[in-house]
Amino acid sequence: MAALFELILNQLNQPKAEFRIYRVVSIKSHSLSMTWYTVARELAQTAFYLVGIGSTIVGVKSYIGNSRLERAKWIVRMYEKFYEAEELKKIRETLDCPTDSEIVSGLVEDQSSKLTDYLNFFELLAILKNSRQMQGCEIEAMFGYYLDCIQKQPGLMSYLRNSSESGFERLANYLKNRNQS
Repeated sequence: MAALFELILNQLNQPKAEFRIYRVVSIKSHSLSMTWYTVARELAQTAFYLVGIGSTIVGVKSYIGNSRLERAKWIVRMYEKFYEAEELKKIRETLDCPTDSEIVSGLVEDQSSKLTDYLNFFELLAILKNSRQMQGCEIEAMFGYYLDCIQKQPGLMSYLRNSSESGFERLANYLKNRNQS
């Protein structure tokens, strides 16, 4: 394409008399028809590139929108599961108490299935954060207070840190990293 522009500029810079003489030569007319073919080909190729770039931009925007939508669906599901399930409500109320509560210590010692379900919920949140289905700021905005309640209970935190016994290593790691942020 650059060669085409150079050819046109050279012809425009030529005196008119030379241009007419040059125009009479049959080689030049053949060369001009090839030039129009080249121009058309270059324009078509450029158009295809532009369409490809445009399609890529639209695809990326669509992907980002779908990712946000999927994350919003996860947030709604987690909200419903946490705030509407009766079993989790009872444990939430129990953990929302002073530090070192005897009731919480009893739940940890008994390894209550209700406590396990409650901790499994937060383990799932940690997994979703690690897989980038949810962001830490979203988890903190919706469940930060209850994560604080877990961290205020030394017996429960000790249980979580002993991940070989509890199986909540992702939650324990999330809580550890949460304190460092």
